[in-house]
Amino acid sequence: MTLPDALTGLAPEWRFQARGHHARPLRADEVPLLQALYDANPLYFEVVSGRPAWPGEAQEAFDDRPPPEMPYRDQECLGLFGPDGTLVGVTIVVRDMMAPGVWHVALFLLATGLHGSGLARALYQALEDWAVQGGAQWMRLGVVVGNTRAEHFWAGRGFAPVRLREHILSSDRTNLLRVMVKPLAGQPVPAYLVLVPRDRPETDLP
Repeated sequence: MTLPDALTGLAPEWRFQARGHHARPLRADEVPLLQALYDANPLYFEVVSGRPAWPGEAQEAFDDRPPPEMPYRDQECLGLFGPDGTLVGVTIVVRDMMAPGVWHVALFLLATGLHGSGLARALYQALEDWAVQGGAQWMRLGVVVGNTRAEHFWAGRGFAPVRLREHILSSDRTNLLRVMVKPLAGQPVPAYLVLVPRDRPETDLP
Protein backbone atom coordinates (compact mmCIF):
# COMPACT_ATOMS: atom_id res chain seq x y z
CA MET A 1 0.00 0.00 0.00
CA THR A 2 1.35 3.43 -0.93
CA LEU A 3 1.79 5.79 2.00
CA PRO A 4 -0.16 9.05 1.85
CA ASP A 5 1.95 12.21 1.48
CA ALA A 6 1.19 13.03 5.13
CA LEU A 7 3.14 9.92 6.20
CA THR A 8 6.20 10.17 3.94
CA GLY A 9 9.45 11.74 5.01
CA LEU A 10 8.51 11.88 8.68
CA ALA A 11 11.00 12.33 11.50
CA PRO A 12 11.05 9.19 13.68
CA GLU A 13 8.90 10.69 16.43
CA TRP A 14 6.37 12.35 14.09
CA ARG A 15 3.00 10.70 13.52
CA PHE A 16 1.74 12.75 10.54
CA GLN A 17 2.20 16.09 8.82
CA ALA A 18 0.20 18.56 6.74
CA ARG A 19 0.90 21.99 5.29
CA GLY A 20 4.23 22.37 7.05
CA HIS A 21 2.80 21.29 10.41
CA HIS A 22 3.46 18.00 12.15
CA ALA A 23 2.13 15.92 15.04
CA ARG A 24 4.26 14.14 17.63
CA PRO A 25 3.65 12.83 21.16
CA LEU A 26 3.94 15.48 23.85
CA ARG A 27 6.40 14.74 26.63
CA ALA A 28 5.52 15.15 30.29
CA ASP A 29 7.85 18.14 30.54
CA GLU A 30 5.90 19.85 27.74
CA VAL A 31 2.61 20.01 29.63
CA PRO A 32 3.30 23.70 30.49
CA LEU A 33 3.40 24.42 26.73
CA LEU A 34 -0.01 22.78 26.42
CA GLN A 35 -1.34 24.84 29.31
CA ALA A 36 -0.04 28.01 27.64
CA LEU A 37 -1.87 27.00 24.45
CA TYR A 38 -5.07 26.51 26.45
CA ASP A 39 -4.67 29.85 28.21
CA ALA A 40 -4.08 31.71 24.94
CA ASN A 41 -7.09 30.10 23.25
CA PRO A 42 -10.01 30.14 25.70
CA LEU A 43 -12.79 29.90 23.10
CA TYR A 44 -13.03 26.09 23.16
CA PHE A 45 -13.21 25.97 26.95
CA GLU A 46 -15.76 28.77 27.15
CA VAL A 47 -18.02 26.91 24.71
CA VAL A 48 -17.57 23.48 26.29
CA SER A 49 -17.13 24.33 29.97
CA GLY A 50 -18.55 27.83 30.27
CA ARG A 51 -15.20 29.12 31.56
CA PRO A 52 -11.55 29.53 30.48
CA ALA A 53 -9.15 26.66 31.05
CA TRP A 54 -8.26 26.23 34.72
CA PRO A 55 -4.56 26.03 35.75
CA GLY A 56 -4.47 22.21 35.87
CA GLU A 57 -6.44 21.65 32.65
CA ALA A 58 -3.47 20.58 30.52
CA GLN A 59 -2.13 18.15 33.11
CA GLU A 60 -5.57 16.61 33.49
CA ALA A 61 -5.89 16.15 29.72
CA PHE A 62 -2.38 14.65 29.52
CA ASP A 63 -3.08 12.18 32.33
CA ASP A 64 -6.72 11.32 31.62
CA ARG A 65 -7.61 7.87 30.32
CA PRO A 66 -10.89 6.16 29.32
CA PRO A 67 -12.88 4.60 32.17
CA PRO A 68 -12.50 0.88 32.97
CA GLU A 69 -15.68 -0.06 31.11
CA MET A 70 -14.15 1.28 27.86
CA PRO A 71 -11.08 -0.92 27.19
CA TYR A 72 -8.47 0.34 24.76
CA ARG A 73 -5.02 -0.54 23.39
CA ASP A 74 -3.19 2.73 23.96
CA GLN A 75 -3.54 6.50 23.89
CA GLU A 76 -1.36 9.37 22.66
CA CYS A 77 -1.50 13.08 23.38
CA LEU A 78 -0.12 14.58 20.18
CA GLY A 79 1.09 18.15 19.93
CA LEU A 80 0.44 19.88 16.62
CA PHE A 81 3.50 21.99 15.80
CA GLY A 82 3.96 24.74 13.23
CA PRO A 83 6.92 25.08 10.84
CA ASP A 84 8.85 27.06 13.46
CA GLY A 85 8.24 24.45 16.16
CA THR A 86 5.52 26.43 17.95
CA LEU A 87 2.75 24.36 19.54
CA VAL A 88 -0.45 25.43 17.74
CA GLY A 89 -2.80 22.60 18.63
CA VAL A 90 -3.32 19.23 20.25
CA THR A 91 -5.14 16.02 19.54
CA ILE A 92 -5.66 13.04 21.83
CA VAL A 93 -6.16 9.73 20.03
CA VAL A 94 -7.21 6.44 21.61
CA ARG A 95 -6.55 3.25 19.63
CA ASP A 96 -8.85 0.22 19.61
CA MET A 97 -11.31 1.68 22.09
CA MET A 98 -14.09 -0.77 22.95
CA ALA A 99 -13.36 -2.85 19.84
CA PRO A 100 -10.41 -3.57 17.52
CA GLY A 101 -10.21 -1.02 14.71
CA VAL A 102 -12.14 1.72 16.55
CA TRP A 103 -9.99 4.82 17.02
CA HIS A 104 -11.39 7.59 19.19
CA VAL A 105 -10.51 11.29 18.89
CA ALA A 106 -10.83 12.48 22.47
CA LEU A 107 -9.68 16.03 21.65
CA PHE A 108 -8.84 18.01 18.53
CA LEU A 109 -7.99 21.63 19.27
CA LEU A 110 -6.32 24.20 17.04
CA ALA A 111 -5.35 27.76 17.98
CA THR A 112 -8.31 30.06 17.36
CA GLY A 113 -6.29 32.33 15.07
CA LEU A 114 -5.90 29.41 12.63
CA HIS A 115 -9.63 28.71 12.40
CA GLY A 116 -10.95 29.16 8.87
CA SER A 117 -7.52 28.66 7.30
CA GLY A 118 -8.16 25.10 6.16
CA LEU A 119 -5.37 23.82 8.40
CA ALA A 120 -7.75 21.90 10.69
CA ARG A 121 -9.15 20.01 7.70
CA ALA A 122 -5.66 19.20 6.42
CA LEU A 123 -4.40 18.05 9.81
CA TYR A 124 -7.46 15.91 10.46
CA GLN A 125 -7.11 14.25 7.04
CA ALA A 126 -3.48 13.52 7.83
CA LEU A 127 -4.53 12.07 11.19
CA GLU A 128 -7.09 9.89 9.47
CA ASP A 129 -4.55 8.64 6.91
CA TRP A 130 -2.20 7.76 9.77
CA ALA A 131 -5.00 5.94 11.57
CA VAL A 132 -5.88 3.88 8.51
CA GLN A 133 -2.24 2.88 8.11
CA GLY A 134 -2.34 1.81 11.77
CA GLY A 135 -5.37 -0.43 11.27
CA ALA A 136 -8.27 1.91 12.05
CA GLN A 137 -11.57 0.89 10.49
CA TRP A 138 -13.70 3.45 12.32
CA MET A 139 -13.14 6.91 13.75
CA ARG A 140 -15.25 7.91 16.74
CA LEU A 141 -15.65 11.12 18.74
CA GLY A 142 -18.07 13.13 20.84
CA VAL A 143 -19.14 16.71 20.08
CA VAL A 144 -20.84 18.98 22.59
CA VAL A 145 -24.32 19.81 21.30
CA GLY A 146 -24.39 23.55 20.75
CA ASN A 147 -20.74 23.78 19.71
CA THR A 148 -21.94 24.67 16.23
CA ARG A 149 -18.54 25.15 14.61
CA ALA A 150 -17.36 21.72 15.77
CA GLU A 151 -20.62 20.02 14.80
CA HIS A 152 -20.36 21.42 11.27
CA PHE A 153 -16.66 20.60 11.03
CA TRP A 154 -17.07 16.93 11.91
CA ALA A 155 -20.16 16.48 9.77
CA GLY A 156 -18.12 17.93 6.92
CA ARG A 157 -15.43 15.32 7.51
CA GLY A 158 -17.97 12.53 6.97
CA PHE A 159 -18.91 11.71 10.56
CA ALA A 160 -22.48 10.54 11.23
CA PRO A 161 -24.30 10.87 14.58
CA VAL A 162 -25.21 7.61 16.31
CA ARG A 163 -26.52 8.68 19.73
CA LEU A 164 -26.70 11.40 22.39
CA ARG A 165 -25.12 11.03 25.80
CA GLU A 166 -24.86 13.20 28.90
CA HIS A 167 -21.37 14.06 30.07
CA ILE A 168 -20.68 15.53 33.51
CA LEU A 169 -17.60 17.76 33.68
CA SER A 170 -15.36 18.33 36.68
CA SER A 171 -16.99 21.77 36.96
CA ASP A 172 -20.33 20.02 37.63
CA ARG A 173 -21.63 21.26 34.31
CA THR A 174 -23.51 18.64 32.30
CA ASN A 175 -23.11 18.69 28.54
CA LEU A 176 -25.07 16.76 25.96
CA LEU A 177 -22.62 14.94 23.70
CA ARG A 178 -23.37 13.88 20.16
CA VAL A 179 -21.45 10.65 19.56
CA MET A 180 -20.32 10.52 15.92
CA VAL A 181 -18.70 7.78 13.84
CA LYS A 182 -16.98 7.63 10.47
CA PRO A 183 -16.44 4.34 8.61
CA LEU A 184 -12.93 4.03 7.13
CA ALA A 185 -13.10 0.57 5.57
CA GLY A 186 -16.34 0.71 3.59
CA GLN A 187 -18.56 -0.90 6.22
CA PRO A 188 -21.93 0.72 7.06
CA VAL A 189 -22.57 2.33 10.43
CA PRO A 190 -24.88 -0.54 11.55
CA ALA A 191 -21.82 -2.82 11.41
CA TYR A 192 -20.09 -0.49 13.85
CA LEU A 193 -23.06 -0.63 16.21
CA VAL A 194 -22.76 -4.41 16.30
CA LEU A 195 -19.16 -3.98 17.50
CA VAL A 196 -19.92 -1.19 19.98
CA PRO A 197 -23.35 -1.74 21.58
CA ARG A 198 -22.71 1.22 23.90
CA ASP A 199 -23.27 3.59 20.97
CA ARG A 200 -26.58 2.13 19.81
CA PRO A 201 -29.28 4.81 19.99
CA GLU A 202 -31.57 2.64 22.10
CA THR A 203 -28.85 1.87 24.68
CA ASP A 204 -29.22 3.66 28.02
CA LEU A 205 -25.89 2.74 29.57
CA PRO A 206 -24.29 5.43 31.77
